[in-house]
Parts: sequence; C-alpha cells; structure tokens
Amino acid sequence: MKKTWNLGVRKLCAAAVIGMLAVQSAFVPVMADDTESELPVFEDAEVYEDMIGALPQSVTADIEVSGTIPMGESGGTEMSASAQAVFDREAAAHSVNGQVDLSGVTIEFAEYMDLESILFKLPLFPKVIAYNYKSDLTGSFLAQIAGEDNLQLINSALQLVTAQFDPEAMQAYADEITAVLTEIAGSVTFEEAPEKECSVGGEMVACQGMSIPLTKDFVKDALSKLVAVKYPNGQTIEEYFNLCLKVGGQDAEAGAPQTIEEAIDMMLAQLPEDMKLLVYMNPDGSFPAEIGLEMDGHLLALQFAGPAETPWTEIVLAADGEEMGKLTVELTDNGALLTLNMQGEELGTLAVEVGESGFTAVLTVQGQEIGSLYVDVTEGTFEVTSDMLPTPITGTFGATEEGGFFTAEFMGFTISVNISEGGTVVVPEGEVLELNTMTEEEFNELSEGLSSLFGGSASTDAAA
Repeated sequence: MKKTWNLGVRKLCAAAVIGMLAVQSAFVPVMADDTESELPVFEDAEVYEDMIGALPQSVTADIEVSGTIPMGESGGTEMSASAQAVFDREAAAHSVNGQVDLSGVTIEFAEYMDLESILFKLPLFPKVIAYNYKSDLTGSFLAQIAGEDNLQLINSALQLVTAQFDPEAMQAYADEITAVLTEIAGSVTFEEAPEKECSVGGEMVACQGMSIPLTKDFVKDALSKLVAVKYPNGQTIEEYFNLCLKVGGQDAEAGAPQTIEEAIDMMLAQLPEDMKLLVYMNPDGSFPAEIGLEMDGHLLALQFAGPAETPWTEIVLAADGEEMGKLTVELTDNGALLTLNMQGEELGTLAVEVGESGFTAVLTVQGQEIGSLYVDVTEGTFEVTSDMLPTPITGTFGATEEGGFFTAEFMGFTISVNISEGGTVVVPEGEVLELNTMTEEEFNELSEGLSSLFGGSASTDAAA
C-alpha cells in the first residue's frame, strides 16, 4: 500500500522547497548564444542592475474604489476608499496611505517599509506600530509570546521580499545561481538516439535524435547544489526548510522528511529508475519533431505534427505511441481558433478574432460558451462577459504623459488606478510602539486597540 502524507508543516515545507527550486533556476540567468557549444551557456552579465536601472526613480499609484455594499432587503451601504502607494527605487522603500469611508464614518490607515523596518498606522489605535525585521529578538517579550522560530520565519520572508529591490543583493544571487546552473549544465551528457520516424508536414519522415540520460544521481546532485544557493536575503533553501521544521514543532507526522536530504530522497523515490529525455528534430533541423520523456521503458511525448512551415499548430500528447490529447491551432486571416481534445473528445476551444481597433476572445468548454473578452485598443475600452458572472465587467485603460490609467465597473462598484512617475514615500508620524522592545503593558495596550478594530480580545495568557 502506498504511503499517504497528511498536510503538516514539515510536509508543506518539503513541497515548498521543491517548488522553489524551479522558481529560482528559471528567473535570473540569461541564455547566451553560443553556436560552438552544444551545452547551454549562462551569461554572468549584470542583467538585474541593467533592468532595475531602466525603471523610474519613483512611481506612484493612486487607487479609488466606490460602490454600494448589498445589505439584504434594506438596500445597501455606500462606501468609498482611496489609497496612494509610492515606491522609491533608490531608497528601496515604499509607503501606502489611504482612507475608507463607510456610512459617513472615515477611517485612515498607513504603511511604510524599507530594507530594515515596517511601520503601520491603524484605525482606532493612537500609536504608530513599528517592527524591525532585521534585529535580534532573542529574549524579547515579543519572542516570548510569538516564539523566536515563528518570528525568524516571518523575518526571513520579509527580508526576501525587500531584497528584491536591493541591486547588490540581487546581483550576488544572480551571479551564484548562474554559476551553479552552468556547473549543472556542464555535467549533462548527450548521446545519439536511434533514428525514428516522426510526422513532419503530414508525412512520416526519418528523424535524427538526441538522448539525455536523467539518472537519479544526476537529479540528486543538481538539487543538492540548488538548495545550497543563497537567496538575496542570504538564506538558502536548506536553511529555510530547517526553520520550517522548527516552526512545525509537534505537527510533524511520522514519515515526514526531517532534513532537506530526506525530502530530496523521498521525491527521488517516486521517480522511475531509468529516465531519458529524447529530442528528435525535423530533417532540416529548424524545429523539433518530437520531445519525449522515457521512463522505465515507457515514452510520454509531445509530437509537433502540423504543416512543415508551422509544426506547432498541431501538438499531440502521446503515451507509448497512443494519442492521449491534441492541441490544434487553426490560423485565419484575422485570428486563430485553438481546440483542445482529450482522448478523442473535444474539451474546449478558444477563438480569437483581431479587428482594426481591437480583438475578441471567446472561450467554450464542451460546446458551451463560458465567457468572452472584447478589447478596443483604439478607444481604450474592454468588456468581460460570462455565465458565471452576475454582470459584465467593463472598463477603460490608456496611457498618459505621466504614466497610465485603468478603470473597471462590476456589480455596482467602480475601481480606478492611475500610475504616474514620481512621488515621495511617506513615513507614518506620531508616537511609536516598537514591537521589538515592547513590554507586557504595551502589549496589552496593543491588544485592546486591535480588539476594538477587529473584535475579540487578546491577552498575555492567551498568547502564552
């Protein structure tokens, strides 16, 4: 009987870590054009600094929302909200200031964040709440009530978010992940695959192929290198995983991985012993005829069986030569029709028609129209309709000298967003409550304020 995993902190962390591997290896490196080498070469260029340097010094987004909240037979309650968000690239800081008007009552809020601290100004609480997510909280009252491991996990997440706006940290990460991926790519071996007949332009043609063995040792070595890469906040996936284990505490179930090595081994145990990636090119070498994954003698393949000029217009998913599904793209003079078939039955279609001023897209599932999108680029308008929506979504969009704008209307609500270059971040002013150094008395004061805002109550005993 196969072992089933109940979702717990350790299990979730294991899944998150494996998922993060794919994200980190796909984001930063840039493939170089190296015609003399059959291996992929990753450029160690200062891509991130060039990209971030092209952005404006600061950007401001003004957001407004208004409408009526349904309240049963009595009608509804009018509400409106507005906020201004500013991001300053050089300071690596942002701020959000806004207010909500509900039934004639106005409440204000504010938030500010930089590379070290985050500050909040909440309604019905007189002080500015400040938290330094880079300070040592060992022995603090906050650590006693929240747990040092929990705070460390929160701090790591906040540092990872803000590090995305630190050019030096991002470039260091780009350099390291580039070097690791280059090393992994250099360990790949290529073998000549047996000649195979593939569908090219409607005819079966003999194609040359290449085989790339994917042994468990290769996969384990590659994953072990990736989990040791330091993220922009200076933490590796392995360190993050171990922190998740601490936070999980008694939530760990029997059989869950206790180390990153165990998590990798558990994943590898689910993989076949013998795996190969097979790539067959059409005779002129301009496009793949088939890409397949061979596992323990079974082949799962994508076959590009469209016309010779556009082989990608018919993609077949086949298992051991038997068609399982097919995606066809029918090109027309003014658009395209995409059709998805699974095991011989039509699953759905997407029809796109392009006109002089815009385009229309219509989605159907099993012959029934699900929804449509119409965009008029000339007028800057759009409309979304669907049987699953009570009313259509309509709106406008466009560019201005300062930036751009977007508006939408749905179920009696209107939202507008205006983005412009420039702006200054705003730090909340007032008496500050430092969470890092707060006392039990200050915690009780904060609890009373939050209970007034959100309802309920908190206490030192409950937190303990």
